[in-house]
Amino acid sequence: MEVLAVFYAKLLGVVLQHWILVATAWRLAGRSLLRAARSVAEQIKELLQVLGDEEALQACLRRLSEIIEKLGGTTKRSKNPSHAQLIDDPELLNWLCA
Repeated sequence: MEVLAVFYAKLLGVVLQHWILVATAWRLAGRSLLRAARSVAEQIKELLQVLGDEEALQACLRRLSEIIEKLGGTTKRSKNPSHAQLIDDPELLNWLCA
């Protein structure tokens, strides 16, 4: 029973992190979602402390959004382009015909 509770707690955490990323970083083209996810993880303790206070929660989410907006973007890679690069420029795809 204890293992199941830990599993559900972690699952809720992942869902919460996903929705925070959708609300803050998804609209920012070229933004590193990995770096944004790390920022959410760093701020999670503060988020949990303000869950009961709507105004404080909104302020915390605004600060987190500002932090994410200041993060660097994804690194441009010529050898192994990122998914964002491939979406922006499909010519980067290496089509192999056998």
